[in-house]
Amino acid sequence: MAEKLNPPAPKQATHTPSASGAAFDYKSVLQHMIQANASDLHLKVGRPPTLRVDGHMVSLELPPLRQEDLRSLAEQIMAPKNIKEFSEQKESDFALAVPGIGRFRVNAYQQRGTIAYALRTVRAESARCLRAHRTDAARTHSGDRNYGLW
Repeated sequence: MAEKLNPPAPKQATHTPSASGAAFDYKSVLQHMIQANASDLHLKVGRPPTLRVDGHMVSLELPPLRQEDLRSLAEQIMAPKNIKEFSEQKESDFALAVPGIGRFRVNAYQQRGTIAYALRTVRAESARCLRAHRTDAARTHSGDRNYGLW
C-alpha cells in the first residue's frame, strides 16, 4: 500500500473546476514532485496522484483523479501531434517543460478505457552530463566518421 504525503496547498487552479469538485492543479503536483525528490508521478482515474520516492510509491493526500481531470490535462500539456497519436495508438510519449518547475518525460496511455500518465523528472544534471559527454566524444572522434556519432 502506498504511503500518504501531504502536498502544499495549490496556488491557483489551471482550469475551471467542474461541478463535481475542484480542478486538478497539475503544476502544483509537479512542484511537489520536485520538492519531494520523486523520480516519477503516476496519474490515473480513481486514484490520487502518486509519487515514486526512493523506490516507494507515495500517494498524495488529494482527491482521487477524475476522467475529466486527465482529459483536461491532455489538452493542456499535449501538442496536437501527440493528441492525434494518442487517439490513433492509445499511447504517446513526449517531453514537457514547465517554466520555473522543471522538465519531464511523459507517457500518456489508455488503461481500462481511461487516460493515464506516467511522468519522470529529467534532472538538470543528467542533461548537462549528456551534453558534456557528446561534446567530449565529438572532440575525440571528430575525424573518425565510422565511430557512429555522425
